Amino acid sequence: MSLATFNLTAVGRLGNDCTVREVKEQFAISFSIAVSEKRGENYATTWLNFTLWSKTNKLAEYLKKGKLVSVVSDWFDITEKDGKQYTNFRVKDLNPFLERNEPVAAQPNEKPKEDNPFADEGDDSLPF
Repeated sequence: MSLATFNLTAVGRLGNDCTVREVKEQFAISFSIAVSEKRGENYATTWLNFTLWSKTNKLAEYLKKGKLVSVVSDWFDITEKDGKQYTNFRVKDLNPFLERNEPVAAQPNEKPKEDNPFADEGDDSLPF
């Protein structure tokens, strides 16, 4: 049996506010992003569906319609409903971008908040 590696990196804007479902002791935060590419004189847009599994739902307040994000996925699932196929990607890493019109939450002299929703959730095996 051979093992295959899957890795998808996408940058795009959220089409809607994310949805949050509580599943056992975790939260499933689902969202879709639009990824566009230029084809000749026109643009083609592809919608990608993602689910982020987290121990907290604090990240959901940042994932609003129009937010620019970078998403890395390491796994996907294809389902069929009413004759259509839907692909859903599992989020491995998510990075919302701070845009020019957004206020910066912390001032330069402030200490960072301990409850950072973007922080890694406990990978203590890193040597730094």
